[in-house]
Amino acid sequence: MALSIFLGIWSEEKLSRVRVDDLDFDAKVEALMPYVTMELGADASNAVELTFCGHLLQASKPLTSYGVTSGVTIHVTESVVQRQPSKPELPKITESTIQEFVSNYRSFKLSPSFRTTLHRLETSEDLDKVIAAVPGLRSDPIAIAFVSKPDLLSQLEDPKECWAIAEKNPLILSAARYIITEFHKSTVAGASSALQTPPPSGHSYSLDALSDDDEEMEGDGPSSGAITAAQLADALAAASAAPVSRITTEMLQQALTPASNSSRYTSQLRQMRELGLNDEGRNLRALTAAAGDVQAAIDLVFSGALDD
Repeated sequence: MALSIFLGIWSEEKLSRVRVDDLDFDAKVEALMPYVTMELGADASNAVELTFCGHLLQASKPLTSYGVTSGVTIHVTESVVQRQPSKPELPKITESTIQEFVSNYRSFKLSPSFRTTLHRLETSEDLDKVIAAVPGLRSDPIAIAFVSKPDLLSQLEDPKECWAIAEKNPLILSAARYIITEFHKSTVAGASSALQTPPPSGHSYSLDALSDDDEEMEGDGPSSGAITAAQLADALAAASAAPVSRITTEMLQQALTPASNSSRYTSQLRQMRELGLNDEGRNLRALTAAAGDVQAAIDLVFSGALDD
């Protein structure tokens, strides 16, 4: 008994049908290849695949084993090559590699944004950014767990520990390198952007503009987060141990003298440094005037009232 079938050949998104007659009933799939090469060329035998009813046909099997009968169409399409995913290029572990990384890590640790950068890794959103940026990290749960814990990451500061960890899992070193460079840059950029756009305020902090009228403005109370003339007057009174009814330049100078306030405002000063405000003297004067209120002190620095 003979079979008559059609080959549906896809070429350049067009389908052409080629009739194949007088195939033996027991013919194997490979018997169709001469017809394919006649249409597509001699090289087509290794570049195409034959399918029927969703089945990929094996060259050594009979056509009838797939339910092929006369009049059906067997499709010929370009072979889909299953490529193995490329492995990420990991850093070669050498003594110079470790020394360079440790040096960079120690510089990173001295940055005002050091702790802020590490704390960002504890949030899933920021950790996902690191995972997406480091090839291969998504499929390495051990490396992810390591870099997401600041206490573990700090072990890389020691050259011996860094070498041992990198030898066991080089991907940890790749992820850590990204964190202390590109990821850290995004932290610094975010802090700089926040500093360049101070929160809006309904009051001016210029010394010339402060008056009795300012103290009586907006009877419903001061706007949230902004330091008002009344608040500044209270802070000055506390600093000078004398009641004041009107702010003067002399009172401001007296109240903003650092004296021994640096020990009182240690944590507040650290917060302001982490935000990029590195003028210790100005920060201390602002905190003294704001009675330790960090947000009010930041507003006061940005206002320019404390400029020399």
